[in-house]
Amino acid sequence: MLALLLLGAVLASHLPTGWKDARYKRTGIGILAVAAWLMISGHLLYYSGDEAVRQAASYSHLGVGLAYPLLPRLPRLAHSLTMWPGLRPLPVQHGMAGRRNPATRLRL
Repeated sequence: MLALLLLGAVLASHLPTGWKDARYKRTGIGILAVAAWLMISGHLLYYSGDEAVRQAASYSHLGVGLAYPLLPRLPRLAHSLTMWPGLRPLPVQHGMAGRRNPATRLRL
C-alpha cells in the first residue's frame, strides 16, 4: 500500500511535465503499465479465493516485480543490441568523408 501512495505522488508531480517531452513517453507508458499490472495482481493475491488464480497471480507478480527495475534500461539495451556487427550492416565510409576534421571542431 505504501508503494501505491508513492506511485500516486510520483504521478502527480512527474506525469504532467513528462508527458510533454516525447523522449520519455514510451518508457513512462511502460512503467505505468507494469505498475498497473502489479496493482492488479497484488489485489488478486489479496482478495482472490481461488487457489489457481492466486498461484498464477503470485508467479506473474513475482516475475514482473523482479523485472520492473530493468524496464528503464530496455531502450538502451535494445540500442546496444543493434550495434552488434552481425545484426545490422554498418554504413560504408569511403575515404575521409566520414571522419571529422579537428580544425573545424566547435569550441566552447
